This record gives sequence, C-alpha cells and structure tokens, in this order.
Amino acid sequence: MLASRACRSSVMVGDPLGRNEMQKILEHLADLKSPWNCPHGRPTMRHLIDLTTLRKEPDESGTSP
Repeated sequence: MLASRACRSSVMVGDPLGRNEMQKILEHLADLKSPWNCPHGRPTMRHLIDLTTLRKEPDESGTSP
C-alpha cells in the first residue's frame, strides 16, 4: 500500500520540472539501491539517446572527436 501511494504521488512522465527539481531527483536517485524501476516495476527513467552513438558521430567540422 505504501509503495502504491508513493508511486501515485510521484513525478509522472510529462510533468514539467524546473532545474532545481530535476537536480534533487537525480541526487535522490543516486542514493537508491535500485533507481531504474518504481516499486511496481515501471521504469523511472526514459532512454533518450545512446551515448556511444554520440561519440561515433562526426562533429560540425566533419571530424570525429
């Protein structure tokens, strides 16, 4: 029951957040044993970009980093 209440009262996908709110969330996630999922098993983060792809793409001058 507590897990369900905590999940439902948390920040949801699409909720607008300020920079300070985002920073606090990241700091708290870093302290968790299992930050990738909520107590119900739903993901807590969205995958936006593959960092290895960023490293492989050439920069604006046409050269790789």
